[in-house]
Amino acid sequence: MNNLRKKCLMLANRTCPPRKQLFLVRQIQSSSSQCNTNSSSEDKGSPTSVLNSLEASSKWRKGQLTKITEKFASSADSKTSSSKPPEPMEITSDDEIQPMWKDMESRVVRRRSIVISEALQKGKKVGRRNVRKTDEEAWLNAGLYEDKS
Repeated sequence: MNNLRKKCLMLANRTCPPRKQLFLVRQIQSSSSQCNTNSSSEDKGSPTSVLNSLEASSKWRKGQLTKITEKFASSADSKTSSSKPPEPMEITSDDEIQPMWKDMESRVVRRRSIVISEALQKGKKVGRRNVRKTDEEAWLNAGLYEDKS
C-alpha cells in the first residue's frame, strides 16, 4: 500500500496545479489511514471510499463558491454605499498639473493657425472634406429643376 501511495503522490506532483495537489495529498493520506485500520474489510474501489472523495470534492467546491460570492457581495456593498462620484481636485498652481497636460497645453497654445488666404496661396485644401451630397444636389445635377419647355 505504501508503494501505491508514493506513486499517487508523484503523479499528483507532476500533473496537477498546487491547490489540487494539496487536495489529492490529503485524500491519499486519509485513504491510507483508513486502509491501515480497515484493510481487511474494504477494497480499493469500495463505494464508501468513492463517496467520501466525492463528498470532499463537493465540500471544496462549495467553499470556493462561497468565498467568491462573499467577495463580490462585499465589493457590491461598498460600491452602493459610495454612490457619489469623487470630487474633482482643485488645482491652484501650475506645479500641480501632470506633465502630459502641460505638454498638450503648450502645443495648443504655441500652434500657429493658418488663415484661409495663406492656405489657398500654398495650395492646401480648405474646409471640410468627404461631405456627402444632399438629395437636392443630386437632383439638380440630374436636371430635375430645369424647365423642359
